[in-house]
Amino acid sequence: MLLVFLLGGTGCAHRYPCTDKGVAPWDPPVGGDVYCRKKKLETKKGSIEWVLHGEYLIYYPGGALAVEGQFLDGKKEGVWAQYGENGEKSREVYYVDGVLQPRLPTPDEVEKEATAGKSADEEVKTPGATTVIEGKGKLR
Repeated sequence: MLLVFLLGGTGCAHRYPCTDKGVAPWDPPVGGDVYCRKKKLETKKGSIEWVLHGEYLIYYPGGALAVEGQFLDGKKEGVWAQYGENGEKSREVYYVDGVLQPRLPTPDEVEKEATAGKSADEEVKTPGATTVIEGKGKLR
């Protein structure tokens, strides 16, 4: 059994088994359990709908993590990673505002974006920070 504790996020977001499969084209395809977070978002027409927001996880049928990524208001955001069934990272892609980018950002670009508009006294936190504890008490 896998327990996921989420740090930060909005108070109205919920994490649960997700039916939004096939969100990312992965090679080779993965088809296990999908878990995601959603939140209520008001559309331009004034209606309320639930959109993907926060972590998005896909697991292989055997239970190993296959894909992890983040959504921000219904759009893919940041680094998305695919793992082999042996747990090794096999692929990373990067999204900004739902658009696939041609390359991953450099560490300097990540730091610059994280500190943009922050005063020297403000603490910079990683958005979507997640601690995952596996059923046997392993922290990764």
